[in-house]
Amino acid sequence: MSEESPFRRIPIEEILNSATDLTENRVTYANVVRVNVAGNEVLLDFYFMGTDPTGSEEAVATRLHRFAVPLGTAKEMSNIMLNHITNWENTFGVNLPLQPPDDIEQQD
Repeated sequence: MSEESPFRRIPIEEILNSATDLTENRVTYANVVRVNVAGNEVLLDFYFMGTDPTGSEEAVATRLHRFAVPLGTAKEMSNIMLNHITNWENTFGVNLPLQPPDDIEQQD
């Protein structure tokens, strides 16, 4: 005879849907991400990069957020993102480039 656990199993979506929101419903737009691996974590640095708003033609970047996630979470996240992006590409007939160029040309 097996004993039932005194704990109730809660689906992860139920837990996430009732999570405390520390973002205050703010959304931050990032157009560049830098990914580094340190030990057993993946570091994700999100940036906004564009021209200098003071009138200079030079590109400037602002780091907006840094996240450290376990390797397993990063792998799962990359798989989910790739599946969603592939579905979007198939729906709209678009083939997004996999990697942006390393350098940005700046006019002299």
